Amino acid sequence: MATLLLPQITGSIYLSLLAGDQSSCANNIKVAEESYYEGDFDKATEFLNLCLRETNATDEHRVKAYTILTRISLAQDDIKSARKYIEIILKIDSNYEPTIEEETPKFVNLFTEIKTAQLDRNDNKSGFNKWIIVGAGGVATTAIILLVAAKGGNKETEKENLPEPPAFP
Repeated sequence: MATLLLPQITGSIYLSLLAGDQSSCANNIKVAEESYYEGDFDKATEFLNLCLRETNATDEHRVKAYTILTRISLAQDDIKSARKYIEIILKIDSNYEPTIEEETPKFVNLFTEIKTAQLDRNDNKSGFNKWIIVGAGGVATTAIILLVAAKGGNKETEKENLPEPPAFP
């Protein structure tokens, strides 16, 4: 028989989970962060997952939860998971910028690497799109010139002279 391992939930955190209030996610993050600093990564991960499962978790809570998950992954040398969490953070908040005061140099360096790669991909896509527009414009211009040139040689479609403008009073 399989057993389900749950984090030990105590006191006010348990009551806030039962009540389903918005502070329960904040409480879960607080417990997770304390567990992270104590080196209890499994407990921290469980509380972060509780927060992320909440339907009323704010983007700020989600970014904080994924930030701690990134820290845990880096502490465990799980770069693949850390990359995944940073990409999720950037999807939630594309303006997020960690600082060396808040995060480890390893976190900041990996974050900078991922964000730079994303910006490079976006620049390449927009550059490609610009060339498509320029190329399409060139084709359209050539087609118009050819159409005008082809009609210009036809004697039946010669233009009539425009009338003289009226005299000024």
